[in-house]
Amino acid sequence: MTNVHIIHIAGLLITRALLHEKDLNSKNALLNSMLSTTLLLIDLFAGRLSGNGVHGIIIN
Repeated sequence: MTNVHIIHIAGLLITRALLHEKDLNSKNALLNSMLSTTLLLIDLFAGRLSGNGVHGIIIN
């Protein structure tokens, strides 16, 4: 695993923890959606650089 993949997994765990907060409002939901999308794009881009472009989709 590369550092980017480790960062991506940590980011997913943080994002999922935020999603499971009891007091979700629309602002938090939008922020979590943006974080998830950004992390997925970063992982896909890093995966293409390392020749493993589907790794992000598999993790998600």
